[in-house]
Amino acid sequence: MAFRKPKKIIQPNWHPNFRLVEQLPDIKVIRTDFFVNVVSVGLAVFLLGLVLLAEYNAFALNREIAKYNTDIGEKKGTNQGNLNYSAEFDRLAQDVAEVGKFLDVHLTPTEVLLALTDILPRNIVTKSLSYDDIQIQVGRRSNRSKGIEFRGSVQGSPDEATAIVTKFQEDLANHEVLKPLIKKVELISLVRSASGFSVSIRIELNPK
Repeated sequence: MAFRKPKKIIQPNWHPNFRLVEQLPDIKVIRTDFFVNVVSVGLAVFLLGLVLLAEYNAFALNREIAKYNTDIGEKKGTNQGNLNYSAEFDRLAQDVAEVGKFLDVHLTPTEVLLALTDILPRNIVTKSLSYDDIQIQVGRRSNRSKGIEFRGSVQGSPDEATAIVTKFQEDLANHEVLKPLIKKVELISLVRSASGFSVSIRIELNPK
């Protein structure tokens, strides 16, 4: 068997034949202005869309704020009325609490008044009588306790006023009805006034 002689591989020319125009590659200039314009227009449209979106959001937000302001204006009168009712309720609640404190005394108010009437000198005119928590200073500490505060005016000379008030304090501390309840009788102030002397006496009561 005879071996066939391999065919010779013919390599094409490495450069084209310039005389054959149809075989030459397309070397026309590609213009890039068109692509640049397309990209620029697209970017401008995108930025314009962002601006329009921001304007729309701002418009919607302003419209919502205007609506809320309108609602606030319409409800302002009602809210003010409710605040006035609340303030009035707090004031009345304090009055009720004050009455409750006064009625929570160890004795009834009538018994206290009758006891004071028994020992009140003629030279002393009662101005006020209150029952409440009082602040007692014990050394560096401050404690609160129940007490009665008496305020009035005393007529006479300074010596006479001092003697009258001192006697009144002793009578308070030794009164048969008040004595078991009284812990301490203290003179708070005795100062000259237009009608004589103003006196303030604090009666500290024992705990229940």
